[in-house]
Amino acid sequence: MPPKLAEYESLSPRVRLFLWLIDRFGAVRSALWRWRWRRRVIPRHPQRILVTRCDGIGDLVESTPALRSLRKRFPDARIELMVGPWAADVARMIEDVDEVLPYAPWGYRFLRTVRRELSLGVDWRWLWRLRRRRYDLAIDLRSDILTLLPMAWWAIPVRVGRATRGGGFTLTHEVPPVDPARSHEVRRTLDVVARLDAEAQDERLALSPGDEAVRKATQVLREAGLSRKRTVLLAPGAQWRWKWWPGFGDLAHRLHEAGWQTAVIGAPGDEHFHAAITERDPATISLIGRFNLRELTAAFALTRGFVAVDSGPAHLAAGVDAAGVMLFGSGQPEQFAPLSEKIRIIHRPCAMNPCYQRGECVNPDQWCMVKISASEVFAALTEVLESATKD
Repeated sequence: MPPKLAEYESLSPRVRLFLWLIDRFGAVRSALWRWRWRRRVIPRHPQRILVTRCDGIGDLVESTPALRSLRKRFPDARIELMVGPWAADVARMIEDVDEVLPYAPWGYRFLRTVRRELSLGVDWRWLWRLRRRRYDLAIDLRSDILTLLPMAWWAIPVRVGRATRGGGFTLTHEVPPVDPARSHEVRRTLDVVARLDAEAQDERLALSPGDEAVRKATQVLREAGLSRKRTVLLAPGAQWRWKWWPGFGDLAHRLHEAGWQTAVIGAPGDEHFHAAITERDPATISLIGRFNLRELTAAFALTRGFVAVDSGPAHLAAGVDAAGVMLFGSGQPEQFAPLSEKIRIIHRPCAMNPCYQRGECVNPDQWCMVKISASEVFAALTEVLESATKD
């Protein structure tokens, strides 16, 4: 049977109701099939495994412990990881994966505003391409109707995931629902692979950018005149504007007064962040657009520390065990903050927390990010860098 309405993982009551109705209909339609599905057993030695994780970069990085456990459970299997095109370079830094499939179903691409490949022809070609691969086992670490429905079309005999984001009627092996507010994303993904008897060895995030990325990042830092031992990387950008923090300029000024160098990182088009920071601290250097995701990950490993908002770059830094500070506002650090002793979390929620609005904060007078001061970020960063040096 479908999960209870309250168990669906969405903040929107309309979305929860919509998914519940689809699953009710799907459960009735698939009732004649499910008695056969329950007889299907997880293969002991699968030859080909498909893992899907088509949402954000941070979510993918937090899935690395689950992928490591899956590799140990099936050491001889070919593990193929399907991710959104925006996260393909990150997926290629995960050593426990044999092949990366840079594809996300149409709904994911639409929600993430990737407009260049929204044609149904792209989906049609991928649907047939993956169906011909004849996987023995499929695991959806996010467990979302947007990937579970295609997974059923690919005719994969054993399909594992949660039923609480819709599409549960397509699963052959369901993972029990949990309260997302009481469980970290790393542990939630480990719960999914635990359904396959994959034991969790550790919760450490792990990315390997590679020698070429390290060489390129070193070259960029050298050309910019940055000392690796004294450089703090600032990552102010995020997909949603309500995650931005307006205090980076004041923080950079304090860091320079204390003898540190600062550099702003970001994607092309983020130059306005550097401009805003240099209004307060002209000495901050711009490295915006100088790194791809592999090289950026290497840069986090090469430099002394970082300060980032709740965004993908902070998780890339955690993937190479970098030291720094991560700023949360409307998000939920108990669910999504990297599990790292080298990263300090500063969280100043408002009464609306958690919220997932788009654009600027709809209540600017109560904007949670304004509550974070540059002085407390500077103090937290100083503490974590001193602690990391002792280690």
